[in-house]
Amino acid sequence: STNRTHHATHLGFYKKMTNNYFWNTESVIEFGGGYGNMARIIRKMNQDITYIIIDLPELLALQYTYLGSLEGESEINIVNIDNPNIVKSKINLVPSDLVYKGKISVSAESFISTWALSECPEYLQEFVSSKSFFGATRLLLASFIDNNNKLKIKNIKKEIVPFLDGNHEYWTR
Repeated sequence: STNRTHHATHLGFYKKMTNNYFWNTESVIEFGGGYGNMARIIRKMNQDITYIIIDLPELLALQYTYLGSLEGESEINIVNIDNPNIVKSKINLVPSDLVYKGKISVSAESFISTWALSECPEYLQEFVSSKSFFGATRLLLASFIDNNNKLKIKNIKKEIVPFLDGNHEYWTR
């Protein structure tokens, strides 16, 4: 699909900009997981990865349906108040409001967001940034550069996304 090609392009740019494969890590947090396609690609490359998607409940339901049908429901862990634990080597679906309210704690070596974070309200951008991207040392952000994007990140490589107009950038570390 074009979406899969688009996500593969993001991962290719990460490799180009950092000389590392994004999936060569033990854990990933994806902020805004769409229907789950990026998780599927990364899990194809590293089946042992602990993958955490932070999103709205409506989209978590879509991700559960999509990823559960392809990966198997046993590979999905729904994180909530009654089940607050992240399960290693699984896809963990976490409601964003529980993370924001401090009811669920998450961390990972790597953080990815393709457009979602720069589309969020300023308070969520500030929250994720204040949490140092949940402890991630590796970042892959595809960001809109407009008045809504309030992200200010130090020690980051930036590059214009060549196949989109000039107000889209990759931010990597």
